[in-house]
Amino acid sequence: MIVIETDRIYAIYCRTNRRVKWQYAEYCGRYRTPEEAIEAAKMHYGDRAFEYMIENPFNDEFEMLTTGFVNWKGKS
Repeated sequence: MIVIETDRIYAIYCRTNRRVKWQYAEYCGRYRTPEEAIEAAKMHYGDRAFEYMIENPFNDEFEMLTTGFVNWKGKS
C-alpha cells in the first residue's frame, strides 16, 4: 500500500442553493488552511453567492471545521 503524506488536509464543499446537496469542489483538491480553500472557491465562483463547508477528511470522524456564506444576500 502506498501512503502519501501531505500538509493539504482541508477539503471544501460548496453549493449555490440551499435546496441542493453539498458538492465537492471539482476545481480544486485539498488545501493547507481553511482560508486558502475559501480563497480558491471565491476565485472559482466570482461574484456568485455560495455557501461552503470545510472539513478534514483525514480525521476518523470527518470533522466539520466551518461553514459560511460568501456574497450571500439575506433578507433584510
